[in-house]
Amino acid sequence: LSSRYAFLFKLDHGSLDYNIPNSTLFASVAEIFDIAFQYQLKTTRSPHELARGRAILEENIMVALQNENKLLAQLGIQDESSLSVFVRETVTAFFRNDLLQAIQTFMKGAKGSFGLCVTTSLDSDRQMVLA
Repeated sequence: LSSRYAFLFKLDHGSLDYNIPNSTLFASVAEIFDIAFQYQLKTTRSPHELARGRAILEENIMVALQNENKLLAQLGIQDESSLSVFVRETVTAFFRNDLLQAIQTFMKGAKGSFGLCVTTSLDSDRQMVLA
């Protein structure tokens, strides 16, 4: 989801007339990000060190994606600047966007009468209900 978010909202597509890649392509991109993240976790000793190593994580992902010409072409990423934005924004979305952020974003634009029930598999015994 983080890579889809970066693609849709952070890349400059030039116009609103562009193709949105399918979920299989985003899954392939996510796999590259995951491999780099797993490597970072194995080589890092503490969460604090991991936070400082975010630039290293982004650089490792950049290097991995630069070898994926077909994938980049399907995403419409044609230069290093766009690739850098895509990687940085995907990593940022992964670390910063959580369920609370999603609900806050939704509620800022919500209008009218509705009910909303929020739950997550990470904390399945609790729910938040808004009306």
